[in-house]
Amino acid sequence: MSMHLASAQCRRCGKELTSRPFEPKTDGSAPTAKKFEQCLRQCLDCGQALSNSARAPRWIFRDYRNNVPEQVRDGLEEAVGKAVKSAKSKPGQLASESSEDALTWTVIRHLELQGSLALLCYLVGRVDAVES
Repeated sequence: MSMHLASAQCRRCGKELTSRPFEPKTDGSAPTAKKFEQCLRQCLDCGQALSNSARAPRWIFRDYRNNVPEQVRDGLEEAVGKAVKSAKSKPGQLASESSEDALTWTVIRHLELQGSLALLCYLVGRVDAVES
């Protein structure tokens, strides 16, 4: 028996996002969505989708770069390309609004652009990084 998730509203354009039908898992829940394409409620115009979680849905971007502010995107694609650990899954992880990697990139890149990265290194005890 097909089911649908509750409709939601796109947080960018306000368009109503209706759920595609799905076959529930054995526990009655919707299939897990870790990527934009797996989300049942998508705004194709804005490139944002709401995950399939019933309790705590999160926004997932079609393009991971849109999950960091435009001012700090420079260098992100290169850094992702050089990521060693789980390199293939890294763009998908960055696309989620709950991504710690996206938050870390945003903060560190902002501090770098503001000329404050050395101060951060000093504050976290990396004096050698400040001196070099």
